Amino acid sequence: MKLKPFPTPLLNLLLKLFWLTFERKQVKKLIDIYTDDVSKVPVLFKAQLSLIGITDQLKHSASLKSLFDTAVVFRCNKSFVKQMVKYTFKTPYAIFIVLIPFLIPYLFFSTSLPISNYFIIYLIYAVAWILTILLVKGTLDFINNFEVRIGKALTKTIQLIFTLSLFSLGYFVLPMEEGIMKAVIGSLFIFGYVFFVMEIIDYLLSEILVDTYYYSKKIQMTEALVIESAFRLVLIDWGQAVRNKTSRQNALTEIERLAGLIERDWSSHILPSDEITNKWKIKTFMGIAEGIRALKRKVILPSPTTAQELHTAFKSIFEKIVKYDLQGLMGAEVPAVRIRKRSFFTMCRSFLVAVIPISLALCIKFYVPDMMDSAYVNIATIISGIWLLVCTLLWLDPNLADKIKMAHSVRGIFKPDRDDP
Repeated sequence: MKLKPFPTPLLNLLLKLFWLTFERKQVKKLIDIYTDDVSKVPVLFKAQLSLIGITDQLKHSASLKSLFDTAVVFRCNKSFVKQMVKYTFKTPYAIFIVLIPFLIPYLFFSTSLPISNYFIIYLIYAVAWILTILLVKGTLDFINNFEVRIGKALTKTIQLIFTLSLFSLGYFVLPMEEGIMKAVIGSLFIFGYVFFVMEIIDYLLSEILVDTYYYSKKIQMTEALVIESAFRLVLIDWGQAVRNKTSRQNALTEIERLAGLIERDWSSHILPSDEITNKWKIKTFMGIAEGIRALKRKVILPSPTTAQELHTAFKSIFEKIVKYDLQGLMGAEVPAVRIRKRSFFTMCRSFLVAVIPISLALCIKFYVPDMMDSAYVNIATIISGIWLLVCTLLWLDPNLADKIKMAHSVRGIFKPDRDDP
């Protein structure tokens, strides 16, 4: 399968469309990175093939170059589309945030406010908005620390529920008399709901829709993506990666991407046709992936010789992949299914965390119905019911997240964003 990069006229048109927006610098930088990747990386790959003697085998060399070129274009195109979707939503969102304090009194107040009041509303709104963002951002960052353990989808869900709950508090003060404070609080209230909706739309389009569109192409070119990912690790400046925070995180992400491609995508194309060999295959490929993941520890806890060791290790891995020396990649095998032991205390804690929200909602609904508006009680009951369902599924099957990642048809919804090309 041959993919083509986006034509230069299209990239120039996108740059012009974003020229008067808040995202023009980011879009220009994204286009520059895209063109550099598409044009320069294949040249470096050809030079690397000559260093390891692959060019002597002309037919094999031509096949590898074709595979690599396709993988580079696939990865660059997919990443570019995802980022452009995000930038497309950021500009109208930013404009709406600025206009909210003006729109709230104009659309919802029965009496018009003096012009001078709008300046006061904007000033208080700006201060309150900054303080709210600081509070929300700190909490969201804290929740984000659990993404590796519970997955991206569940992390996003918890973050959005927290944000919606926080801004929903504004509902209880909206019955205030029309004036400056009601305009400010109403603006923050609407801002929260707009943020909630925009985050959902952004996730649906940039993650699920884009992943679904490119999924069939990825399935057809897993081998090419493995080669491309391994070569990217050869190109990394490991001296910089062990010292710089951003470079280190990018390197860790790329290592995980290669391990994930080998563990899930590459192995799924090999069908032994019998159960025993299939189990051995799964364990073997998981062992290879675990061996590659083990190199993350050197990045996280480096020594004076780490940079050279990592460069040598990934150069060796790349050579074995392009020469189809898969036996040379074999590391320590790990069980195909990892069983997680739980103590009685842990099980009780998990049970309480799952049951308490819906118990409170049902108690309020049936025993103290006058405590809250019935509409809010019903919403709380539905949310807590969904939470109970998620907790129950994870409690019954602790390997559920791993199995969901194997279900490629819904991969974009549940999978942690760690091995995306």
